[in-house]
Amino acid sequence: MTRQEKFNPIDFGFRWTEPAAGEEFGWYEFGHVAASTAAKKARDDRARQLRKQGRSVRRWTQKNNLMTRGGIGTGRPEISLVVPVYYLEVQQQD
Repeated sequence: MTRQEKFNPIDFGFRWTEPAAGEEFGWYEFGHVAASTAAKKARDDRARQLRKQGRSVRRWTQKNNLMTRGGIGTGRPEISLVVPVYYLEVQQQD
């Protein structure tokens, strides 16, 4: 059996800011390069850790994923960003 783990740069560097005086909504901060680097490093570190345990690991990158944050019901504006998402697949041992 196999298991996949996903490392999304948005989880490593996206944050909402507070609204400025007189504004209804805040905006966001996202350092695309730093977040992508951190997500890839986290995936690679996890792969090394699993390989040390004797597991079979396959890594790959899915480029140009459209990710959305905020939107209806969140109280935030909808933000869409295109990011690479880093994956690893772990072969489970029985």
